[in-house]
This record gives sequence, structure tokens and C-alpha cells, in this order.
Amino acid sequence: SDENYVQMIFFLILFFFTVNEWQKARSEVEQQKERARINAIYYHVYDEMLTTIRENQHDIKNHIQAIVGMIYSIRDYDELVRRQQEYCDHVMGHHSKTRILLTAENPLMVGFLYQKLQEAEEKDIKLEYQISLGSGTAPIPEYEMVDIIGILVDNAVEELETKTGLAKRVKVFVGIREEKVRISVSNVSDADGINRIGKFFKKDVSTKGIGRGIGLFKLKNEVLKRSGEIRVSNEIYEEVNYLEIVVLLPIGKARAAL
Repeated sequence: SDENYVQMIFFLILFFFTVNEWQKARSEVEQQKERARINAIYYHVYDEMLTTIRENQHDIKNHIQAIVGMIYSIRDYDELVRRQQEYCDHVMGHHSKTRILLTAENPLMVGFLYQKLQEAEEKDIKLEYQISLGSGTAPIPEYEMVDIIGILVDNAVEELETKTGLAKRVKVFVGIREEKVRISVSNVSDADGINRIGKFFKKDVSTKGIGRGIGLFKLKNEVLKRSGEIRVSNEIYEEVNYLEIVVLLPIGKARAAL
């Protein structure tokens, strides 16, 4: 009868509505778990970093005294300037990681960059970074920003691990360019690297074996879901070729999607 037909339609609509709400709730729970996991990792690293800095604060006085003391022990002006410059460069290099605190405002990003610097150094890879994205200006949740940058950095580091005869350097930039959030990660590469990278955006393709190639594939899906764009190019920095992957996220659309 018509009444039974209407009831069936009603219950079908109710069923699909309930399933949809359940899926949304499940997705939100998963996002909260992922956010909590990343926060636990990188906020802990941030706290460790602050503790290390506090422990080393007393060294500053000793360094200043050493630099001033050179004035009385080195008579030649040019030699004095050279020795002081060398000493300052050594000190700044030793404490280079602490500059992250001045570069990134967000503790989560600071902790993340600090850990990535340590991981790169263990593999004799120099990681340079420029973060000009203020706290609260990211178009997507912080943990998603960390995930995107992490995938790109890990990919660049893995690429350099197996290379010989190339300088092992990675450059990271995060900032606003032309009304978009720009995330770029570049690694020293031969010019043919751009022809190899395309296949790594496909699922299960990796230099580390079957089933490992999910990073760039996941990245591509997340960026497209946010109406973003991925660009890959060869770029020359200081007369050296870099393979550069750029993620562009439209601020307005990305925020609207949240």
C-alpha cells in the first residue's frame, strides 16, 4: 500500500541519515585521536628543547667572556676580527636548533621541526627551514600541516640517504604567497629526479619496497580534497639543482572545508 511504501522510504532515509552521522562521528573521533597523538609527540619534544636551552643558558656568559678576552690576547685587528667571527660561527652552529623558537610561533611546529632536524643530522643531512606562518593563520588543523610537511621532509631525506656524490641538503619553506599557504620542500638532486618522482605519487610505489609507498599518495589525496595543488620542479639554488615539491592550499576554501 501507499502507507507502507511511505514508511519504507521514511525508514530508509532514517537509516542512511543515521549511518552518515555515525560515519561523521567516527571520523571526528579518529581525527581527535590523531591530533592527540601528534600533540603528545611534539609538545613533549618542545618541552625537552626548552629544558635543554635553560640548562645551557649559563654558557652564554662564558662565550661573551671568551669573545671579550680575545681583545686583550690578540693584538692584530684583522686577526682579532677573524678569530671572533670563527668563534661566533661555531657558537651559532652549535645552537642552531634553538633558532627554531624564533622562526615558528607554534609549540607544535617547533617540536616537530626540532625532531626532524635531529633525525636529519643523524643521517648527515643538513635541514634548512623558513617558517613565516603565524600562529592561527594556517588554513587547516595544525596536525594536518605537520603531516603534510612530515611526508615531504621524509621523502626528501629518504631520497638523499641513498645518494653519493651529492651535497645532502634539504630546504623547507612554509608561508603565505599570493593568498595561498605555500609549503615547499626541496632536496639536492640530479636533474633527472623530476622524471622519477611522478611514480611515487601512486599507491604502493616506493624505493623501500612493496607496500611502503603511501606517503606521497596520501599527500596527493589530502591536498586534492582541500582543493589544493601540487607542483614539482627543478630549481637552482646557489648553483646547485634541487628537486622541489610545492603544496599550495587556498586559504578561503580550506577554511570553509573545516
